[in-house]
Amino acid sequence: MKIEFNKVEFKNILSYGNNKQTFKFDEGLNAITGRNGHGKSSILDIMSYGLFGQPYRRIKIAELINRVNKKNMNVKVYFTLDNNSYTIERGLKPAKFEIKCNGEELELLSSKKLIQNEIDDILGVNHVLFKQVIALAVNANKPFLTLSAYEKRNIIETIFNIDVFGDMTKQVKQTITQLKIDQKIKINELRSTKTTYDSYLKQKEDIELSIKNFKKNKKDDVDTVKGMIKQHKDELVELKTNLKLAKAHLKTLKPQDIEEPRNKKHKLSDELSILKYEIDKSKKDNEYLDGKDLCLYCGTVITADHREKHITENNNKIKTNNKKVTTVFNKIEELEVFIETNRQDANIKIQTENAIAGVEKRMKIHNDEIETKKINMQNIKDRELSFDSEKFNAELTEKKTAFKQTFKDAETINNELDTQTILSNILSDSGVKSHFMAKLLPLLNSKINGYLEDFDMPFIFEFDETLNEQIISLAGKKESVSYFSCSEGEKKRIDISILLSFIDTIKNISNWDCNILFFDELLDSAVDPSNLQLILNAIKIMTTKNKQSSYVVSHRVYDGGLFNNIVKIEKNGTFSTIQYEDS
Repeated sequence: MKIEFNKVEFKNILSYGNNKQTFKFDEGLNAITGRNGHGKSSILDIMSYGLFGQPYRRIKIAELINRVNKKNMNVKVYFTLDNNSYTIERGLKPAKFEIKCNGEELELLSSKKLIQNEIDDILGVNHVLFKQVIALAVNANKPFLTLSAYEKRNIIETIFNIDVFGDMTKQVKQTITQLKIDQKIKINELRSTKTTYDSYLKQKEDIELSIKNFKKNKKDDVDTVKGMIKQHKDELVELKTNLKLAKAHLKTLKPQDIEEPRNKKHKLSDELSILKYEIDKSKKDNEYLDGKDLCLYCGTVITADHREKHITENNNKIKTNNKKVTTVFNKIEELEVFIETNRQDANIKIQTENAIAGVEKRMKIHNDEIETKKINMQNIKDRELSFDSEKFNAELTEKKTAFKQTFKDAETINNELDTQTILSNILSDSGVKSHFMAKLLPLLNSKINGYLEDFDMPFIFEFDETLNEQIISLAGKKESVSYFSCSEGEKKRIDISILLSFIDTIKNISNWDCNILFFDELLDSAVDPSNLQLILNAIKIMTTKNKQSSYVVSHRVYDGGLFNNIVKIEKNGTFSTIQYEDS
């Protein structure tokens, strides 16, 4: 499939204002340039949001909206695919989403995630692959060789178009999961049908035995119920006796109200506190008079007679108040005895009433049980032996058939589970994926080494089947070197060789082609001018060969006569604008 992007229209996104801007895709090697912060790299965010509903950079979707206007953000991408014209339009504040094919709106599923999956199917790439084969952030994105093994494998499988095996594996695993659930259900069903069938066999034995012992069983059952009735009646007699005693005891309990005595006690306690206070005060006054020269009461100089007089008066008060304390304390004790006695009687009365209620409830239960047992006994006496052997045998045959069918179904599920397990092993990383990786990795390695040669890199590069890389230096003595031991310029040339090889590989293997390619910050990377010229020459050759539109995004233009067009992004005051000029 070949997808050709024509243009993208947008407004109120990032530094671009309310005036609608159009970015058209011109064939050839082009440059997008502008000062930092003017919005040149924003083109990648705009394309990413338009196609995948999320920014290219690691920013929040809400941060895409122009900070000045703060609403009416809109992006519309135009492209053709298989002779059909498509438009994808998205917006925020207000939210908008629309995809059309030849002017007719497509009907997609309601879930946002499912809608995007369908769009990814139409485009032939998802957001992760978009950042690997369409929009390449040379400095911002993590280099491929620094990714985890899981991340590397996901990208390679997508490029080799064997991620379908991953989808198949997921489907098989889902099938296995469902089969295991079905297996458990069927095992439980098998146990249930077996239990039911065994129960019918046991019933058959029991019925045959019951026929032989019917009369004996009937008499035994009647005797058993009679014994139960007698036991209930005996317990009723005992309960009636206990009830009579409890009611007689209840009549003797006549507790008096203790509210008024409690109030009297509280008042006497207050009076006792006042008396104790007066006694303590008189004692303190005597202590003061005994050691001071001025009278506590009149403020004059204390004479011996004067002191003796006041001390005598205070002692008399103490004596009088002590007598009152004794009297009040005795009254409080009498009230406490009265209160406690009547409180205990009240509690005993409540306990007795509760006990009577409990006895009456138990008596009712026994009476009800007696009546129930009488009915049971009559039912036993009226019981007649009635057994439809023909019907029972038919039911027994039905249960046996059900058991056999369930056993057969369980065996079918087990066989299917074995088959799906084998298929899962085939589709695993060590199965068919490993086969394809072994076949396709040499092609990828060959392309990477081709670009390394174009970039004048004296290295031989090779991915093994586990995506561990080996880099052999040809400078001097051949030896293995680590990617991380290379200079920044060498790393960049290796990174770009891998990225360009990904693009070539996906086009060759997946029959997928795209007319646009972005290189963000390529000219700003740690590559010296001579090597940068080699990289740009390789991109120019690839661009011309594939008849595509390649864009190098940078705040500076390293031209060398290679660029067909230069797109300048300028910020005039608050908003950015796009200007086209020939190189």
